[in-house]
Amino acid sequence: MPIKKFRRGKNIIKALTIACLAAYVPTATAANWFKLQDLNPKKVSLFSGFIEPDLYVMAGTPAGIYNTALKRYIYATPHVNLIGPNFGQSTTFLIQRARLMVRGWLNPHISYFFAGEFGNNAATNIRGQYTPQLQDAHVVFSYIHGSPC
Repeated sequence: MPIKKFRRGKNIIKALTIACLAAYVPTATAANWFKLQDLNPKKVSLFSGFIEPDLYVMAGTPAGIYNTALKRYIYATPHVNLIGPNFGQSTTFLIQRARLMVRGWLNPHISYFFAGEFGNNAATNIRGQYTPQLQDAHVVFSYIHGSPC
């Protein structure tokens, strides 16, 4: 008999603990995106970006290939030890990705954002020519009649 009363009291303590914790949990709220858009200064353009440099180093050791027509060895660097796209050297340094971003306001209700890619990668190498690309752009018109923003 006393064991059942002890278990019942233990369950009541657990239930009270859970109820107290649930009472103090704050409610979830969503962000007010109209106010968050308003956090940037209105008269200043903001610039940001990043650069991803790469250094490639291959062995580049020449290998002797016997040419039967010339009856001698020809020493050349194998294609495997050269770096593309031109396969002309065994060591190279390049800027793989270079992204420049700018955001700002045209007036108190119209904001803009542009992001360009200026690195040496598949996005900027079009038909063998270096062509910087516009990666992302948007203009936001945020005007609600009667709102304080």
